[in-house]
Amino acid sequence: MIIYIVGASGSGKTTLLKKVPIPGYDLDDIYETNWNKHRKWETVQKGAKKDIETLTKKHKDIVFVGLQFNKDLAFSPDVVYILIRTDYEKFYRDKLVRDLNLLCDNKKEYERVLSKEPVNEIKKHFGFNDIVNMKSFDDFKLDVEKTNKDIQKEFPKAETFTADKLLIKLKTTL
Repeated sequence: MIIYIVGASGSGKTTLLKKVPIPGYDLDDIYETNWNKHRKWETVQKGAKKDIETLTKKHKDIVFVGLQFNKDLAFSPDVVYILIRTDYEKFYRDKLVRDLNLLCDNKKEYERVLSKEPVNEIKKHFGFNDIVNMKSFDDFKLDVEKTNKDIQKEFPKAETFTADKLLIKLKTTL
């Protein structure tokens, strides 16, 4: 069974992945690995698709986490769960801290982007970073709610859970 856990950026998908009772993989990691190898989007997609096919053949039951919609998924999930957070103030603060750490951890790469990438392409490297694109708390909450609605439209049969409830669901059904 291929399980796909999708949720807004910072909703806890990667943290939850560490606790699931079956093999699990973060799509961000798969795409990043392929980006570091190939550096061309078409080749990255082909490499990611090949890696995902290898993983799904290797494991009878597997979990992927990410924020990709159907057109970008390199697999067909058997079950989709939407991960949400209801603790918006902590969510907002956690996301800002995470994004600050990403900037600090990848300082050399961001320096390269700022120094060498075409000027009109710089912004795309910072698109999901809320430190760079700081929103007010109210705007953050509205954006998360919109993302959750968009995900629900994309995956209408998906059930929605907080991390603790989804972990219980996974442990009792697998």
